[in-house]
Amino acid sequence: MASFLFLLFLGGKEVYLFFFTSSFFKIKEPIININDEGIDRRFKEYCYKNYITTTPNIFKIDIRDLRDYLTKIPDVKEVIIERGLPDIIKINVIKRKPLAIIPKGTAFLGVDKEGVVFPLDSFQDLPIITGVNVEEEGKRVKNIGLQRALTIISQMKENQSSILDKISEFNVEDPNDIVSYFTEFPTQIHFREMSKQRLQEFKYVLKHIDVSKLQYIDLRFQDIVIK
Repeated sequence: MASFLFLLFLGGKEVYLFFFTSSFFKIKEPIININDEGIDRRFKEYCYKNYITTTPNIFKIDIRDLRDYLTKIPDVKEVIIERGLPDIIKINVIKRKPLAIIPKGTAFLGVDKEGVVFPLDSFQDLPIITGVNVEEEGKRVKNIGLQRALTIISQMKENQSSILDKISEFNVEDPNDIVSYFTEFPTQIHFREMSKQRLQEFKYVLKHIDVSKLQYIDLRFQDIVIK
């Protein structure tokens, strides 16, 4: 880019006008790496708001400002933008991946491993986390119980555990007593945190004990408490 600006300096006004006013450098449809009408719409909104056209000159686009604008979309984690002369803008979008879902009113929001909440395109079969209030979408929810539940869910997924298929909900109202419920029977599970060793011990309990006849399984202490 520095060498390009140097050429403009040498060429003077005529060269400047050619690069910044010629229709040759008018942006065509942006090339977006994912099929998302929302990204395309926001790109055009940005262009019209700042340049009063949806096809501005490629050199007038402020790449950093455009990137910041697009990353304000709640489910967008990262945006990489590149110019391709003479008239191409490439937009590479990395979206947030929901690890669980959180109810908000009559809707469900996704929440990723960082605790950022965002709207879902469709309902997904993921663990439900209750007992947490969501004030603003696209922001990280600062809630200890939520972070602990997400860590527990992440560890279960990383260990390819089928336990998550058996659990329907994580209630995090009390961060020191996260209560989970099985999908098929009323036995409760009490968590605080989950180490890899404790996960293996929990899997052993599920394999060798008929948990449907239990009132609860408490994993918060050094020894697992079963009743």
